[in-house]
Amino acid sequence: MKAYYYFLYRVYWHYRDSPKKGHERALITTSFISSLILYVILITIFGFLYFFQENQAPSFLSNDKLKTIFIMLIIYVINYFLFIKPMRFLKKNFRKDKKGGFLIILFFIILGFLFLIGANKNRDKISKTYDKTKTENSSLR
Repeated sequence: MKAYYYFLYRVYWHYRDSPKKGHERALITTSFISSLILYVILITIFGFLYFFQENQAPSFLSNDKLKTIFIMLIIYVINYFLFIKPMRFLKKNFRKDKKGGFLIILFFIILGFLFLIGANKNRDKISKTYDKTKTENSSLR
């Protein structure tokens, strides 16, 4: 939890220090960015879980834009009311330092690599399933 609060702290102060952005706009931007990151983490985790299982992927991993927006909206509301609005991350006495910034960037790089690896593995799995189904259907004719 401490790492997530530090991430929120860094995002908040990045947008708070920007010219013409006040406290409220910084909170909304922090909530939006952290919700987007949480969604990508969720997709990455479920993508890897799907790869190691034999059954189909959960329906919210589909390409349906409305489902994606709805899930992101749910994540946004939960994130805002549980973590952002109480502003506990501002009361933790964090400091801006280079080490923390590098760790956040390293986390994003690792998350990106895991997302790409998971996407490629799942694409291969779907491709093999499609080829297997196509072969079975052609042999039945």
